[in-house]
Amino acid sequence: SGINAEYGQHYFKRINLRGMSIKGSNFDEPESGKPDSDANLTAYDDVKVRLVDGIDMRDLFGGKGITFSVREEEVELDLPTESHWHNNDLNSIGIQDKAHEGGQFKGIEHEFTEQVTDDGEVIKKLIKPGVGPIVPTGAWVRVHYTMYVKDHDEPMDSTRLKDRPQDFVLSEGAVIPAMSLAIETMKRNEISQFLASHRYCFGLMGVPPRIPKEARVLMEIEVLRFIDENEVVRFEAMDMEDRKDLPTSGILKLVSILREKGNEDFKKKKLIPAYNAFLKGTRIIDSHSAKNEGEENQLRLEKVKLLLNLGQCRLNNNKTIEARKFIREAIDLMEKVPDPLHEMIGMGHYLLHMTYMKEKKLEEAKESLERAVRLLPDNEAIRKAFENLEVAKEREAESEKKSMKSMGEKLGWSEPSKST
Repeated sequence: SGINAEYGQHYFKRINLRGMSIKGSNFDEPESGKPDSDANLTAYDDVKVRLVDGIDMRDLFGGKGITFSVREEEVELDLPTESHWHNNDLNSIGIQDKAHEGGQFKGIEHEFTEQVTDDGEVIKKLIKPGVGPIVPTGAWVRVHYTMYVKDHDEPMDSTRLKDRPQDFVLSEGAVIPAMSLAIETMKRNEISQFLASHRYCFGLMGVPPRIPKEARVLMEIEVLRFIDENEVVRFEAMDMEDRKDLPTSGILKLVSILREKGNEDFKKKKLIPAYNAFLKGTRIIDSHSAKNEGEENQLRLEKVKLLLNLGQCRLNNNKTIEARKFIREAIDLMEKVPDPLHEMIGMGHYLLHMTYMKEKKLEEAKESLERAVRLLPDNEAIRKAFENLEVAKEREAESEKKSMKSMGEKLGWSEPSKST
């Protein structure tokens, strides 16, 4: 990058220099990881920040690098609003002021009573207890975090400021070692703070100018959720005899993991991985023998969820015939449950209507939608779909009328005269 900034403790608006963004005391690559295009530069048109001296663009693009200063009287504050902060974030629990005394977080070490590492260089303070098991190594996690380094009054990095949690797989090098080690001591919904030495963060040299040498890091982390795919891997490594010995509760847990993983992939529009996760779940259910009718109904319910999700995946891939196969199987299976969930059956018919709409089979779509509305009369999405269906039918009728009229004109037909 070759860009150095000289500024005081000011937080100023984002300015763009074709591929390098500078925001406050942070130097960030654009979110896409690529230089901003001309179209994206309009986002910075409202910036009113003046430099002490001008910039010679030949130096900037020639690779020499530049040094510039911002006029302090011109700096506009662009601090985050309180809505960006969690009730337990660093600013709101009074940690920030103490954290920066002496630049090394002096005076708060005694509050961190749990050692994360044997050498005591990563220590922990519990803020809010979590629930369930501890996050295992290799799990997929979703977290919120805020990070401070010495001599900085603003967070070095914060998902809360971005208003967007971060997803990653532990032990794949996606985050600094201190964060991985920290999360592996936590449970779902837990909030904790951690102090970590440079050895577990950014090393002796740091990442100048953003992160100084031998930077100690203060982190607050919240585990929103995690998925332990290791259990699925262990299941697949078992031989068939060992799988038969697993209780239904264990099978249901595996299926739940796969369904959650598939849902996350689906939200990210990763339809093939999502489809594979859902399909694997149905096969695990099919290979298991329930001990009683109660367990059988539990397995049926889980399979219905997976089948509807498989239908949605295929629908989004425009594979309507395959989508209908999964959806109909789900409806048939749900109707076999002693106390069927009408909501699931109704949503199944709603999805069937969507497959027919893609094929412009309006009568079949209407029939499926009528069944859906009988089961879910108050569902807003279904009522809206009915309105859209009526509009589509009117357009189809008008199009047919125009086609007949055009054909008649070509064949020399005339409309019968009206009798008086």
